[in-house]
Amino acid sequence: MHSDGTVYRWRRAVVEEVRADRVITYAGPGGAILSPTYGRGVARDHVRSTFFIDKMYSLFEFHHVGSRSGADLYFNINKPAQFTAWSISYTDLELDVVKHPGQAARIVDQDEFEAAITHYGYSDALQARVRAAAEEGLRITEAWKAGPVRRDIRVLRAGDVIRARALKHDGRPYRWWRTTLHDIDEKGLVTASQIGNLVRQPRSAWRTRSHIRGFFWFDRPQGVLECYGRTGELDELYVNIGTPVRLRAGKLEYTDYELDVSKRPGEAARIVDEDEFVEAAKRYRYSPALQRGVRAAAREGVKLAESWQPRGWFEDI
Repeated sequence: MHSDGTVYRWRRAVVEEVRADRVITYAGPGGAILSPTYGRGVARDHVRSTFFIDKMYSLFEFHHVGSRSGADLYFNINKPAQFTAWSISYTDLELDVVKHPGQAARIVDQDEFEAAITHYGYSDALQARVRAAAEEGLRITEAWKAGPVRRDIRVLRAGDVIRARALKHDGRPYRWWRTTLHDIDEKGLVTASQIGNLVRQPRSAWRTRSHIRGFFWFDRPQGVLECYGRTGELDELYVNIGTPVRLRAGKLEYTDYELDVSKRPGEAARIVDEDEFVEAAKRYRYSPALQRGVRAAAREGVKLAESWQPRGWFEDI
């Protein structure tokens, strides 16, 4: 959007990855680009876009079809992106940074920025912030590592079966399974798995004994599992302590820090798996700061479990 709120360009893209501080989207060639100012166009490139939640910029990688020279980088100065369940929007502040393969990054569109200052009445403070963001953009684009072209991703929708992985602190997956995506928005996602769901490990596999609804967030170190019996009664609330969940090419993953919280009906919530946490802290050399953070997250997990209102199981999964 322009600074007056006028939408001047839009296109469709799929979400490649969601992190606590950014959303990464991907759009391939052939898609429509719509604009009341410039008319309808057709994308010619693979474009990966990184939108930051609390930064005054976004970064676009343009991977040209048939080119092996690397991606063009376009660093857009804008107000922090706004996210809903269905859209990403931002206010363009007109000043930009570009970097072509083999060339130095440079600030561009100075004339458009000067025109916007007059037209929209940018304050001196805003002008200074925009120019500072552009200088930061020079450093970021010089160091940026463009990702590969992707052809294996699509929009996630409720009802999709997705892959999930729990990782150790060194990044190795130690457990993986498939689950049904029940809901997803800008804050997190909800999954659901029926009794008998297959869970694999490096040297074995087993099937779940509960219906499980999982609640995962993009900015919280807890994940809540509602575990139900065959007749739909709640058996246990289980709060897993780990990194905020990540979505990568349609795959859910997080790092598990071994410490957990359990709450059964009629009982108080309690921290469990202390021995596994102590062992993991030694094996993977958790820093003192990480150990303190995990224990603090577990204490918050106890409060979360005590106040949690189970949704109940449903049979339409």
